[in-house]
Amino acid sequence: MKVLRPADRSRSDGGSFDRTIPQPPQEASGFRVCLSSIGRFHFFALAVELARIGVLQRIYTGYPASIARKAGIPADRVASFPWLVAPGIAAGGLLPSQKLREAYNNAAHELHDRWVASRLDECEIFHGLSRYNLRAGMQAKRQGASYLCEVGSSHILEQIDIFEKGYGISRFSQRFPMHRLELERELAEYEQADRIIVLSTFAWRSFIKHGISESKLICLPPGVNVERFKPADHHRDGRGKDPFTVLFVGSVSLHKGTHVLVEAFKKARLAHSQLLLVGAVSPSMKAYLESLGAQNVRFLGVIPNAKLASYYRDASVFVLPSFEDGFGMVALEAMACGCPVIISTNAGAADAVEEGKSGFVVPAGDADALAERLTELHRNPSLTYEMGRQAAWSVRKSGTWKEYGDKMAGIYRQLIRMHHK
Repeated sequence: MKVLRPADRSRSDGGSFDRTIPQPPQEASGFRVCLSSIGRFHFFALAVELARIGVLQRIYTGYPASIARKAGIPADRVASFPWLVAPGIAAGGLLPSQKLREAYNNAAHELHDRWVASRLDECEIFHGLSRYNLRAGMQAKRQGASYLCEVGSSHILEQIDIFEKGYGISRFSQRFPMHRLELERELAEYEQADRIIVLSTFAWRSFIKHGISESKLICLPPGVNVERFKPADHHRDGRGKDPFTVLFVGSVSLHKGTHVLVEAFKKARLAHSQLLLVGAVSPSMKAYLESLGAQNVRFLGVIPNAKLASYYRDASVFVLPSFEDGFGMVALEAMACGCPVIISTNAGAADAVEEGKSGFVVPAGDADALAERLTELHRNPSLTYEMGRQAAWSVRKSGTWKEYGDKMAGIYRQLIRMHHK
């Protein structure tokens, strides 16, 4: 898998920080790491790897401790504040207006931040996701730790810019769904953090565009569970499948570009084919996609992550057509299962694609380009087979969670050395 190495980029400040991803640590002792993430995201996987290495001091989570333990995190390393996540999920569907939902999210994130800050363990590294770790990050700095802010998407102002363009559908344009205080808090996190971690070239460029120095950025893509997500025991024979199955996994939304995918599927007019949309979809969005008139489009709803592997294995191609996506871990999961991918330029997972070998990268919002690539794979089963084989090999080679955890631990070590100079 292609890995973005920020050190390959030109230096802008002449500073001493080596942004090349360090080699895995040689010994476990010597520093402690505290993680903070209100949800699971990829932080549970990171916590498991840091515990393996021996540097995890604590993970602060909004999930119940039992879920963290089931994920493999040692019980004595989990601090849980589970009074926000479940009510927040319920509130998302019950609160009668977008403004009330934004106000709830802001209050919940602020409360999580205060909770972490009030009980933060001594550590050398505090690593928290953006939007709800400003107070905790500042407390970590007061305690002598380095503060790493991880941003799972592009720069928040870039997200707003893309959103306000309406994703190509002017009648859907509206105010960006984010409380003013949330926006202020995230921008403050960017400023106060010692380093900002992003997941992709796309995200990296958005931070440069909005004035963040390269010297403050670290880029490291996430990993994938290669034990869960792996090719079928039997090898594909290259003769193709009937029907030719195009798969999407994620929120079925304009943000993810699913309308572009439906339009491209309709334009391609692929014989004996189907488009499977896996993920939550609002009634209004489903109605809009159905109004586009594409045939053989199926809405499968939310499918648990543990059950997705069979869908990836049965698909002919996986498509992630996002207008804005800091990475898109579902693309790595599909690749690990031996499924070729088509990714938009605005999805960070494009970094993992070797063009023409493990998949294709197409411009975000370009239904014609997407239709052309779908047609190419449909007409050439042997190419589809070979791309899937290459995709699985590339992820297994360097995209595992162990690889990710070792690299992150190396980054921590480098920051600690700098901090104590």
